[in-house]
Amino acid sequence: MQSYMPTRKHPLSGKIPCWVGVSNRISKYSVFTLILLTSVNLFAEGVLKNTPTPAEIQAEFTQAMADLDSGRPAIAAVSLERLVELTASPRILLELGRALYLSGQFKKSKAVFNQVLQSDEIPWLVEENVRHFLSLIEQRTG
Repeated sequence: MQSYMPTRKHPLSGKIPCWVGVSNRISKYSVFTLILLTSVNLFAEGVLKNTPTPAEIQAEFTQAMADLDSGRPAIAAVSLERLVELTASPRILLELGRALYLSGQFKKSKAVFNQVLQSDEIPWLVEENVRHFLSLIEQRTG
């Protein structure tokens, strides 16, 4: 009869248990997933952070009008060009045309005023005002 002799070694010693490989794979995928999600989150925050709120758009428009009224039409034009890219407001487009005209950028101003005239819903008074600016541009540029 054979007697059982206890050994000092663990029965799995010398072998790598299968759960160790699985946990390593899970941790590798977890780290990869964590990095991926963090990257996507940071990208989204950066994109969203660059999108101004309506209040910020209004504040920038108000500042541009203050610049225009205080004799700095070139500075106002830069702000208004940025706002035109962000919104489709005809009022901002109209003020951009005026700022460009007052800063002596007649070619750009003419293009913007013609774009305003293509709008379907401009009041007749605004249309008259735009046509007046266009005639002034024609007088200056020939």
